[in-house]
Amino acid sequence: MGFFRKHFTKMPADVQREGLGRWFEIVEERFMDIFWVNIATLGCLVPSIVCFMIMVGMKDFRWWIPGLILAVCAGPAVTAMHTICMRIVLRMHYWLWEDYKGCIRKEWRSSALLTFILGVFWSVYNLAIYLVWEVEGRIPLFLFVIFAVYGYLLVGVTMFSYQILSVVRLPLRYILKDSVLLIFAGKIRSVASVFLIITGAVFIYCQTLWTGIFIIVGGFGLMTMTTCLINENVIKQCMK
Repeated sequence: MGFFRKHFTKMPADVQREGLGRWFEIVEERFMDIFWVNIATLGCLVPSIVCFMIMVGMKDFRWWIPGLILAVCAGPAVTAMHTICMRIVLRMHYWLWEDYKGCIRKEWRSSALLTFILGVFWSVYNLAIYLVWEVEGRIPLFLFVIFAVYGYLLVGVTMFSYQILSVVRLPLRYILKDSVLLIFAGKIRSVASVFLIITGAVFIYCQTLWTGIFIIVGGFGLMTMTTCLINENVIKQCMK
């Protein structure tokens, strides 16, 4: 009863919810904002996703270059979505489309460069897994452990990099450095966030039909908002 009372009962006007209750409060009050920035951002990402799907389906690595270029072009939109979600979580005032477009205009260079760097890291990671699988027919245990650790770190760096970029203006090298440090500083929060992202990615990969529904109802935006909420206290450290 204590957990239910803390998170779900009606709170006084001057008392702010936290945890799970805060998540439901955001969904109740701000879902349509999250839904629309989700649609706008996915619209920017669709061309690159199509290129990578063709590359994987046809095993034609020539599609990697246009896919990466299109992903880099969509990077500012991803940062803009993180900006809106972080402002919602931090209870900051915002104008939805003005701030969304304004972030794209102001941070397009940093966002594009960050997306390019992360895109190269992810490409090398996936290529390494592909080559090992093609040569060995399986992934040996010691390589599985290495890939798992590298994947965990890469997901964490990707998540924290966009979150940091959405709230503070820093040189890119410091953003990448801080994102690595926050993976360990966040402790259980970082683990929870990375687990959420990996679970969502596996779900999207395995369930084609449900992927469409997931996207339509704003799933990408909700996942972004949720990781921002989980890491709220960690990100605040970067703002001090």
